[in-house]
Amino acid sequence: MMTYVNIVGKSKEKAMEALRDLSVDMPEVCVMDKAIYSQLREAYPIERGGFIYEPSQSMMNLDDGILTLFRGTERVGHFNCDQVISGKTEMLGEEDFFFEWSKVPSKDQINELKDKIENALKPFDVKYTISNK
Repeated sequence: MMTYVNIVGKSKEKAMEALRDLSVDMPEVCVMDKAIYSQLREAYPIERGGFIYEPSQSMMNLDDGILTLFRGTERVGHFNCDQVISGKTEMLGEEDFFFEWSKVPSKDQINELKDKIENALKPFDVKYTISNK
């Protein structure tokens, strides 16, 4: 299951940083967003505009640009990519951000994540939608 977030507003980048910060403290989800996707395409290019990315690689081996999105190695260096960054890049689609659940979440877990997302985005001048698929 995925929890998708679309964000609109002048503080969109700051809002996305807040969602990345939230993900580091939630072991039951990993994330993907347009900025991570862009950095992965640069770090792991292949022919025809795609890229090769194995989420099991260590965060320490990733490009500094990707680590900067999580505010550097000190916050995420002890995790493996499969605990923080989703390998399902193709699922991003038109969405700005998604949380990928590691197992089917309960209704309470979904509601808890929704509350955490809302609290994380509250300080920013953005509008957002949250959906689960």
